[in-house]
Amino acid sequence: MYKDVIGIVGGMGSFATCDLFRRLIEAFPAEKEWDRPRIVIDNNCTMPSRVRAIIYKEERPKLVELLTESVINLRNMGCTKIILACNTSHVFLEEIYELYEKKTGNQNCNIMNMIEIIAESLHAQGIKKVALMATEGTMDSKIYDEYLSKYGIEVIPPKKEDYVEFRYLIECVKQNKVDEEAVNRFINSAENLGCRDVILGCTEFPVFLRYMSRMPNVNLHDPLEYLITKLKKELM
Repeated sequence: MYKDVIGIVGGMGSFATCDLFRRLIEAFPAEKEWDRPRIVIDNNCTMPSRVRAIIYKEERPKLVELLTESVINLRNMGCTKIILACNTSHVFLEEIYELYEKKTGNQNCNIMNMIEIIAESLHAQGIKKVALMATEGTMDSKIYDEYLSKYGIEVIPPKKEDYVEFRYLIECVKQNKVDEEAVNRFINSAENLGCRDVILGCTEFPVFLRYMSRMPNVNLHDPLEYLITKLKKELM
């Protein structure tokens, strides 16, 4: 029996959240269901756009309010490990921490910072340069640069024309329309970034991995995979 309860702030988007849930179940194999940790999901798909909140400051206070509300709800349900199932939402972490403390009087909301986790993990592997597949909001915020630069890791940004392809791929997952063409375009996008190591900096991108019949000629690094690995160690 696990004492910890995993909480997921999901819905950003919903199919990426489903994929994370499946992966968490697989990460804790068990003969009996009750031998797995409890997982609570708030699939809050009504949240405003994270990208538009960053680039255009559109509904940013409302977004932070809803993200914090989801965290509080999960904590009130006994969740001790909180996962934000969205890379871009990590841009608002400091605002979430501040509002959480204001509303609850507590400082520690137990959010696992997947960007900090992957930065530590890549450093441990001796990686010095990575390309980043991410939303325009994540890139504009430079949150990956902030964390990776602490370990001397250089981030190679995508070209402007890459964002059009990234948006197409993200929408394929959000609309549950991943087909062979989309998978091939995903592989080509990763290979064309000009770097041996590529971070999948949007939770929609790892969904493509289970549809692939061949791996790209680059090393794909999934922040959620590193987070799950750390979570398993902490819960064991």
